[in-house]
Amino acid sequence: MKSVPSERILSVRQVAARFGVSTSTIYNLCQEGRLPHVRVSNAIRVAPEALEDLVGGGARSGVTYSAGPRPR
Repeated sequence: MKSVPSERILSVRQVAARFGVSTSTIYNLCQEGRLPHVRVSNAIRVAPEALEDLVGGGARSGVTYSAGPRPR
């Protein structure tokens, strides 16, 4: 597992602000396994690279994320 400098790890609140969604949405994405994250004590933290993977379709991780059906 790669080490990520702590100043680059984002809180759920920061991730929600970047996407313009509620923190509940981010917690749900984490719970569903669609947004890779780590727990630090009782807090969830997300690496910026995980956001890129989510938005970019998971190309780097080999995982495909989908918010709905793909356009044809």
